Amino acid sequence: AGYGTGHLYKTHDDLMTTSYKQLDVGDELVSFFLESTLGSISIPDIVEGKWSIIVTCGGAFDPVTTTDLGILAKLTEELTSRNIGLLIICGDTVPNLKKWIKDVEEVQTVKFKYPLISDPDMLVLKTFGCAKENYLDKKTKPTSLGCFIVDLDKRIRYSSRTSLLVGRNWYEVLRQFDALFMVTVHRVVCPSNWGQGQEVIIQKDATAEEASLYRYVEIKPWFRLTPCPEF
Repeated sequence: AGYGTGHLYKTHDDLMTTSYKQLDVGDELVSFFLESTLGSISIPDIVEGKWSIIVTCGGAFDPVTTTDLGILAKLTEELTSRNIGLLIICGDTVPNLKKWIKDVEEVQTVKFKYPLISDPDMLVLKTFGCAKENYLDKKTKPTSLGCFIVDLDKRIRYSSRTSLLVGRNWYEVLRQFDALFMVTVHRVVCPSNWGQGQEVIIQKDATAEEASLYRYVEIKPWFRLTPCPEF
């Protein structure tokens, strides 16, 4: 059996003996139970009633992800104001992650309040497409840095997998979140390079009645520009 919707895998042993489906945009988040620097965590129960951002890191004491965590700590107010739950899953042990947090706080001059979730066998990272088994030594190793936005229905709405050698742009992740939240509550879509407050486009399949709720300029019947709605 593969990962089933709503099934709770209680240990890494369950994951070791279960085939998996790589998660991506449109998939429902799988439930799993892991240890963290702040104790046991059940995902997605810990972010019930919130949109969430899931971040993956290859392991502790990595220079690139140290800067990622530093920026995330500095963006705490931005995340809190949006009621976003932040889940950081790392391919390392809890003791190493606890030591790493102290180094992150020292090197990045921040106070880090979020738990780091331990996935030492990288089986959850593998599920998110951020780790693979090396065909030579059969060891699972990180392949990318992942970032996933999950909505209230526990469905993945955005996914990004980037190089292990380049830190992520968290302002772009917040832009993606703002855009996705808006298009969820309004019948609009966001143009390329959209920024908060800029005009958007009415969804092309919106009815005349739905479109009438917005003040728009029709360029084409399927291309109707409207000021950014409140969300």
